Amino acid sequence: CNIPARLAAAEVAAVECARAAGVCTLNEFRMQMGLGAWSTFDDMAKEPELAAVLQELYGDVDNCELYTGLLCEYNVGNGGAMLPHTAHMCSLPLNIIAADRWFSDDALADPELYTNWGTQYAAGASLAGLLATHTRVRVGGATVDLMAGGAGGDVQVNIGYGARSVFNVGAL
Repeated sequence: CNIPARLAAAEVAAVECARAAGVCTLNEFRMQMGLGAWSTFDDMAKEPELAAVLQELYGDVDNCELYTGLLCEYNVGNGGAMLPHTAHMCSLPLNIIAADRWFSDDALADPELYTNWGTQYAAGASLAGLLATHTRVRVGGATVDLMAGGAGGDVQVNIGYGARSVFNVGAL
């Protein structure tokens, strides 16, 4: 998979978060979507080097995690897009915005819903502030610093331009 080195910490964090949450494996996900399960890493990846690394890491294709599998699986006849991964990545920002009341200006301005204190607090709140307060992730400009607790320093990860349009990074 072509993951830039500067994003490695974020990728590792995504895998660890999925493990902690008990996210299904790639084959479990494919079965739920009505797709056939992969029987070997060679069929799944179509690249011998990648298949060998996946075999070494997971042992059995049924153990391959969803996030890793979505990035590494090969599909035929779709113009090069990994369908499950592409569909997920396209729907993710929309679901975040639709489901998260922090992105709803009309609700944030309603004191009957959030109380007077809540609307005043929300008016001064930002995504950067929420991340810093609740996740130990600092956002500044177009850079996210993942604070490595006990690792002796911060890891900088640049936010891609796609995230700017969703989260208006310049306003953070």
